[in-house]
Amino acid sequence: MGKKKNSESKRLQHQARERKARHSRARKRLRQVLILSGVVLVIALLVFDQSGPVEIVDAEVISTERWSHLGQVPPHSHTRATLSVLGQAEVKLDRADGLVTGQNVPVKIKRGRLTGWISYQELVTPLGQQ
Repeated sequence: MGKKKNSESKRLQHQARERKARHSRARKRLRQVLILSGVVLVIALLVFDQSGPVEIVDAEVISTERWSHLGQVPPHSHTRATLSVLGQAEVKLDRADGLVTGQNVPVKIKRGRLTGWISYQELVTPLGQQ
């Protein structure tokens, strides 16, 4: 009688361990699916947000700096300008020759569909000026 009870106990313990292992694997799979779903959702939202419309708006030149150097060519100078786009974003432009502080210049921006985040695209060159 003692042996039968002992083997029954071992069988129940074995079943309990198997059940626990199955549940553990199921929880692990569920956790992986949830994490992967979250990552996919975040990427989809970012792509959707960045597909916003392109607009041309005025940006104000808030500062300029100029420097000269020799390099591998004759001495020459460069100008870097900082632009304020809609008062919300600042953009630093290298090779900003011809821009002066206080000047308003047209720029292309892309606005986020969800966040409204402003992404600078390029300086719009008026026709006839290259």
